[in-house]
Amino acid sequence: DAALTTRSRRRLAEAVVHGRRMPARFANGHAPIPLQISGQESATPTARATYEFVEAAARGSHLGEPISDKVTSHSYETMYAQFLTPLHASVQASGRRLKLLEIGMGCDMERGSPGASTLLWTRLLPGAEVWQAELHGDCAKALGSKLPVRVLVGDQADPAVVREWVQTTGGGFDAIIDDGGHRNDQIKTSFDELWPALLPGGVYFVEDLHVSRASPHGSSQFTVVDRLHSWSEQLLSSRQTRKDAATAANHRAHREKAKHPMPSDVAFVFVQRDAAVVGKLTSAGRTAQQAHLKFLD
Repeated sequence: DAALTTRSRRRLAEAVVHGRRMPARFANGHAPIPLQISGQESATPTARATYEFVEAAARGSHLGEPISDKVTSHSYETMYAQFLTPLHASVQASGRRLKLLEIGMGCDMERGSPGASTLLWTRLLPGAEVWQAELHGDCAKALGSKLPVRVLVGDQADPAVVREWVQTTGGGFDAIIDDGGHRNDQIKTSFDELWPALLPGGVYFVEDLHVSRASPHGSSQFTVVDRLHSWSEQLLSSRQTRKDAATAANHRAHREKAKHPMPSDVAFVFVQRDAAVVGKLTSAGRTAQQAHLKFLD
């Protein structure tokens, strides 16, 4: 029905502009369909990128194609519009293809649509070299045969498996996305093994961190959320770790550094609802950082 379709389009447009969340499908069973927003050209780059991300996710909904939960039950367009969309444009402008690895194709999701994010990347990142890692091999290969992506199979909690992924792909990723099993040991192992394979200036996305907080790992009760909190603290108080700063703040900073060692090339930690992004310093950024540390406060 045309009126219903128009109303659905308007609701999605309003959700993008005003930041309201939308269900994967409306109560009547219709999926939201994107609408061109009047005056979009005058919006900020981030607003345009946010709209484009949601539009790409919902583009085939009227044909019955799956919609990624990245834009339905989650609001991950926030971080992807801030970091991934502009990175893709920058890499393309430099004359090369963006290289992306995502862990998790959704093959074991009780709710949702396996392969929905895989479909999203093919729409949103034309020309990119996309690798998808998944625990369930048969499902992953079936999905990979239908889309222009390359498939890796294995358990992300196994360091040897993740190292094999790096060897197979050649590393050199511009962006890595962890949307896999969501266990703390899985996220930690994958990050520790894959961070060196991320290019300078690259970004590492971790989704569904509310699961991490709810399920501490091992006798130490480790959570990735605590690690990211610590890294944020270390970045914000980096000057407190200087040897000549013998203060209570200095001792606290050193304790954090010992408990949750942070790679020296972490540039920033960005957090949003249920997810986070860790950025890697560019080569120029590392040089500048070393120079900055020579100056007194």
